Amino acid sequence: MKKIVALILVLALLIALGARERCVPMGIEFDGTNDQILYPYTETIAGLSAMTIISQITIDTIPNDSTRRPIVRRQDNAQVNTAWELALVDAADGDVIAFVLNYSGGGGDKTSAANITVGRRFVAVTTDFSSANKHKLYIDGAEVTYLTEETNTGTRYSEASPAGTSVGSNFAVTQVIDGTLHSVLIYNRILSAQEILDAYNSKLAIPTTRGLVFAPHLCGAAGLQTFDGATLGGTNYIIDQISGAQGTPSGSPIGRADTYLTFDN
Repeated sequence: MKKIVALILVLALLIALGARERCVPMGIEFDGTNDQILYPYTETIAGLSAMTIISQITIDTIPNDSTRRPIVRRQDNAQVNTAWELALVDAADGDVIAFVLNYSGGGGDKTSAANITVGRRFVAVTTDFSSANKHKLYIDGAEVTYLTEETNTGTRYSEASPAGTSVGSNFAVTQVIDGTLHSVLIYNRILSAQEILDAYNSKLAIPTTRGLVFAPHLCGAAGLQTFDGATLGGTNYIIDQISGAQGTPSGSPIGRADTYLTFDN
């Protein structure tokens, strides 16, 4: 009997892993104009003491307008301010990837930023939110040469309910990435430099599940039998695989059977 139960569990695991493999070569295309996936409050990522974000993205362009175009942005509990964001921006130093932690009460922000080139990119940021420690940024598995590396101090915005999370744009949908997101993962711990390098080299959709607290299912949407080429409407929810939260598309993001199994070098 124990052998039968064990066999059933192994088969279930293989089926789950197989489903995840089929998820690998997909993505959602954002048009740089009015596309967004908006998630309601999710307790799993509220007020973390440490965090890693991993995103696999094909960047088409970064418009020359000096605005931050978020890969992922977290708002505060007043739904007014940005608590933190990982964003693309065309700045005086060229095309830039930046992680910004904002402080309340006029306290400014703490930013780490580096140059990035368009094309297929693997990006990661780690932070313990400490005023004494800088955020670390990685592009294609390696830590970057920083343009900005700050340790400003201040009080973090509250991320309590009803703070939400926006993928692909700001909350007003006026600053939108131009490209395809293949994965956006958030962990409640700092992944080591080796873990990040291994994730890049292995090209995995989800490189590790330990500490994973946010993982939108970017290879399928509610109500769609065919994902590739489909324009996502308001009921084609993109589900967070950890919390079950429903991400609501707006604008006209498009499902793409596009692969990130190879990256530009």
